Amino acid sequence: MPVTTAGTEVENFIEFELETNGYNVETQVAAAGINVDWSRIDIVLPDINEAISLKYQDVAGTAEEKILYEAESLSLMCFAHNYLQGTIVLCGGGWSPVKYLWFLTEYNPPSNVRIISYDMFIKEYLGAVYA
Repeated sequence: MPVTTAGTEVENFIEFELETNGYNVETQVAAAGINVDWSRIDIVLPDINEAISLKYQDVAGTAEEKILYEAESLSLMCFAHNYLQGTIVLCGGGWSPVKYLWFLTEYNPPSNVRIISYDMFIKEYLGAVYA
């Protein structure tokens, strides 16, 4: 992961890496979610019809508490815009270990949403590059 202090930097890094590796990438896509007026999807990969939400936590804070809401909202956005899947990527090193593990192994998000680690995202989408 890039050394950063902001989620926007992580988003820019991931967008660049995906584009460099042949993905068609759209960012900050307006979408009808729980809050229609300001809902945005961080990254959409139209070729595989997937919506990606990046959640960055560098220090202890409230991002952990927002994951459940994000899963529900992303699910609604996927249904509203016919995305096959929504993926929430947990970025950064500020997650509490217990909650981080719970999100990745115990929590059952809506059926069209999954939660993965940044490392798993890199392995799945950019594996050949970082191998």
